[in-house]
Amino acid sequence: MAKKRGIPEINAGSMADIAFLLLIFFLVTTTMDKDKGIIRNMPQKLENNKQDIIVKQRNILNVMANNDDLLLVRNEYVDVEDIYDLAREFYEKNKGGVERDGNYPRWLFYDLNTVKQKIAEFEGQLKESPDNKFIEKELDNWKDREEIIMNVPSIRAKGGYYEISKFATISLSNQIKTSYGLYFEVQDQLQRAIDDMRNEASRELFDGQVFTEIDAKDERAKTEEDILLIKTIKQLVPQRIAEAKIK
Repeated sequence: MAKKRGIPEINAGSMADIAFLLLIFFLVTTTMDKDKGIIRNMPQKLENNKQDIIVKQRNILNVMANNDDLLLVRNEYVDVEDIYDLAREFYEKNKGGVERDGNYPRWLFYDLNTVKQKIAEFEGQLKESPDNKFIEKELDNWKDREEIIMNVPSIRAKGGYYEISKFATISLSNQIKTSYGLYFEVQDQLQRAIDDMRNEASRELFDGQVFTEIDAKDERAKTEEDILLIKTIKQLVPQRIAEAKIK
């Protein structure tokens, strides 16, 4: 009578190696989705800034939503659909340096000589106070202006450009019972106004290119020209939206 053969053992040692290699492969190639919300640039904490800054009322657009979902802009009741036009008016009333209304922010002209002088001043101050973050931030801002004037042909041809006051800010506040729906509608109107103004400036200065399309590109796909466009348009149409504490 023939003997039964034993079942051969399977060498599972290589299976662990294969599983490990597959794990590494998926970790390297998988793209993780990121949650996206309302994008806002929070102000940095600047130490050693002892300057007293007085912000005039003309530089603030107060948008307040109360517990009854009523909107007040500069103490006047408005509909949510009006926010778009009011935001644009705030930015554009005195655009180009023409003082049309003293209740809205000024626009200042920046020429290359003034910009270079300011860069030299802040570089000198930074040598004396190398840890002063306020001076460092101001120096970076003036260097950005120099880059814009030097590298954007239409701006260089004019010798400079107009920029809205650095204090111009949209202040958004709400009460505790303000609905989420109204809150996001207001945010949407403000963002749409800023995006439209940026796209218009981009088309004018960069041969019809659309800012929001360039800005939405993957960071690795952005060219030097794209980065210059984004920097320029954000300088010309800054997004300064300050959200006040709930009252």
